[in-house]
Amino acid sequence: MTDRPTIQINNPFDTAAIAPYLLGYQPHDSLVILAIRDSHILFGANAGLEATQPANLARVADALVREHVEAVLLVGYGDHKPIVTAVADATAAIRGHDIEVLDTIRVADNRIWHPLCDDPQCQINGVAFDPTSTAAAATATWFGIAVQPSRDAVAATLDPVTGVERDLMTLALDNATTVVNDLIDGDNAAQHVVEFTNDLVVEAITTAITNERLADDRAAQLLILLRIPALRDRALNYVHGDDHHLQAFTDLTRRASDDLVCGPALLLTFAALQAGHGALARIAVRRALASEPDNELADLLERITAAGISPHTIRSVLREHD
Repeated sequence: MTDRPTIQINNPFDTAAIAPYLLGYQPHDSLVILAIRDSHILFGANAGLEATQPANLARVADALVREHVEAVLLVGYGDHKPIVTAVADATAAIRGHDIEVLDTIRVADNRIWHPLCDDPQCQINGVAFDPTSTAAAATATWFGIAVQPSRDAVAATLDPVTGVERDLMTLALDNATTVVNDLIDGDNAAQHVVEFTNDLVVEAITTAITNERLADDRAAQLLILLRIPALRDRALNYVHGDDHHLQAFTDLTRRASDDLVCGPALLLTFAALQAGHGALARIAVRRALASEPDNELADLLERITAAGISPHTIRSVLREHD
């Protein structure tokens, strides 16, 4: 994993400021749950207000128990009435599982409120809030942790390339088909294909470290090879949650044609899950399923993203099987 800074959460302003950095985007009309264990934020989860029904909140509480979460912070983004309802329902569901709710806040119009405060004065004007002025946000910004303006903006980072880029990739894919077919038909084909694929995956990752990307011809060859399930499964062994892994497989997902996008999108999902980028993981795995609806690995990864399994748990399980 890429080293991340230690960010202290000392007050409600820090809590409200850091939540978008944990999610990777600015939430709107939603409830964010920051799960805490051993005095550290284990993960952040976001639920749109339409998803904060009792049955959904019960599943969230079950996931928190499964992850041995000790306490949570609840941050609502939106208007007073729906946020108060969502926060109250979530508080009841979570406390019903003996998990402590440390604080509940509402953020809107650059102000903070405590939605469950019994004092009527709490709900009048709130307190002015400038997220950029908090130490938590300053530390995150200093370390280059970016925040997209919305979940839709996260999805837009996976939009397929267009124009000249698409034309060049189409040509590269045509040429790569011949190269891959010759490799498959050659002597010791199975071994050579595996080694060639592994080399390309490693090249994609290491190239991203310098903010470069695979040349079109190499990217096209890798995309075609990743259509083969056995090669795709082997490639997963090289995928972690480092920033350059996310960068490499985001780029390949964008450059893939519709019939080839499942492979890189699955690798990106795998990287995003380990990095704690739940929104990106959900968007990537849906791209994979749109390309190959019956893909069993994509179906499994989609269920993992929906289950609310923490990045820490995912990384721990993977290390046990290394």
